[in-house]
Formats: sequence, structure tokens, C-alpha cells
Amino acid sequence: VYILRRPWTLLKVSEALRAEVLAHAESDIFAEIVSYLIEHPDAEVSEVVGRWAGQPVAGELSRLAAQSVTLSDEAIISQLQDGLGGYVALKAREQRAKLVTEIKAAPATEKLQALRSLQQGAGPPGTPAGTPTESSKS
Repeated sequence: VYILRRPWTLLKVSEALRAEVLAHAESDIFAEIVSYLIEHPDAEVSEVVGRWAGQPVAGELSRLAAQSVTLSDEAIISQLQDGLGGYVALKAREQRAKLVTEIKAAPATEKLQALRSLQQGAGPPGTPAGTPTESSKS
């Protein structure tokens, strides 16, 4: 609801987090919509709904667009930061699970290295891979 009504709030979310979400824009409809809204922060609700007319997501977008926004801009930005962080964490878990499944099916050195890389670089959402976290500093 919030990003449909106030797409400009996406620009207030950390740049690193936005980049992580946008990395999925080719394969995920949510990330594709976020990408569109970041590129068009002044988009009207009808424009966004119309952009996906005729696609499976159109009904859900229309339903969300009909809802009102009762939160302040600051609360929306905070919820976006948390929600997008959860989305990025979910995508990372999905990616690791896919790699584990592929490795079990046909072990390959590059897949094992990719999994190790994901496991070593898995910090909190919005943290670039390889950035030391508090727990990894000790």
C-alpha cells in the first residue's frame, strides 16, 4: 500500500538495501515493481496499476491501491526499511537453499564456492557482502 501511495519513500531507504532488492528485478515481480517506483517516484497510483494491467499481479495491485494510508511518512520509511530487509533476507535464504539442492544433486566446485561465499557474506539486511558484523569481529 505504502509504496503505491507514496513511491518517493523508497528513495529514503538505504541505498545498499535498495540495490539488494533491485538485484532481483529480473526474476521477481515485487522487485520489478520496486524498481519501477524508484525510477518513477512521482508516479500516480493509477499509473502503477495500469503498468501491470492484464498481468496476474494486477488484481492485487488494484486491491492495495484502494486502501488508505494512515501512517506518517517517517513510519512508512521505517516499515519499508524493515520490510525490504526481510525481503532481502528471504531471497538470500532462497538462494542458499537452491544452491544446497543443486550441490546435493550434482556437487560442483563452483557451486560449493558460491555457497561458502554466500554463507561468509551473509550479514544483516542492507549490509554489503563481506562487511564485518559485530558477531564476526570477535
